[in-house]
Formats: sequence, C-alpha cells, structure tokens
Amino acid sequence: MPDFNDLLTEAYRVLDEANVLSDDAKRNQVHFVETELDLGMTFAESALASFSAGHLAKAKQSARYAKTAHRAAKRFLAKLQVQGKEREGIEVKLGKLTHLIEKLSAIDRGAASTVPPTPKSRCKDSPLAAAFLFMGRCR
Repeated sequence: MPDFNDLLTEAYRVLDEANVLSDDAKRNQVHFVETELDLGMTFAESALASFSAGHLAKAKQSARYAKTAHRAAKRFLAKLQVQGKEREGIEVKLGKLTHLIEKLSAIDRGAASTVPPTPKSRCKDSPLAAAFLFMGRCR
C-alpha cells in the first residue's frame, strides 16, 4: 500500500506541473493575440499603401486579411486573463488596429470613385471625342 506522504508529494508535483502548463497556455494566448494584432496592422498598412498606389485588388485582399486578424484578436482578447501593463499594451495595439480598420472601411466606400472612366464618359468629357467616336470607342 502506498505511503500517504508519497501520494501527497506526487499530488503536489502534479499540481505544480498543472500550474506551469496553465501559465504557458496564458503566455501563448497573449502571444497569439499580439501576433494577430501585429499581422492585422501589417496587412492594414499594406492595404492602405496598395490603395494609394492604385492596386485595388491587392488593397482589398490585404484589407480582408487585416479585418480577419482584427476579429480574431478581439475574440480571443475577450477570453484573455491578463491584467496591468500587459493588458494595457494589448489594448493600445487594438486601438491602433481599429483605427486602421476604420480607414480601410473608408477606402471601401471610396473605391467606387476610383474606377476609371467608361468609354461613354471619356467621349463626353474629352476634347478628342470625335477621334474616339471614329475609332469606335464611343457609341
């Protein structure tokens, strides 16, 4: 029959190991949220730069990735059990990313105004309307 002290020692060892694993899990959760926020900011900045350069398809793709990272970070942040300066740092990053996401939403609304003119509008507004008409670019 096992000795009580041996069982108690084993119980404390298992409890210590569980505490270490719990701390590791919390650290990994914090790291995951911070990584998602960093990725989101990188994709958001890439989307803004791509949009400014006129690469609308790349801007939209990067914006989608940024918004996905933002949603994931917010979802896991609600479950995160951290306090103090670590929590404040994450909240600051989330605020920065939220601001960038708002800028991306403004780009989505303004994207329609960046569409190149159609042949009809080009014919109407151009001093070369007769040439466009002759080349069959206007109807």
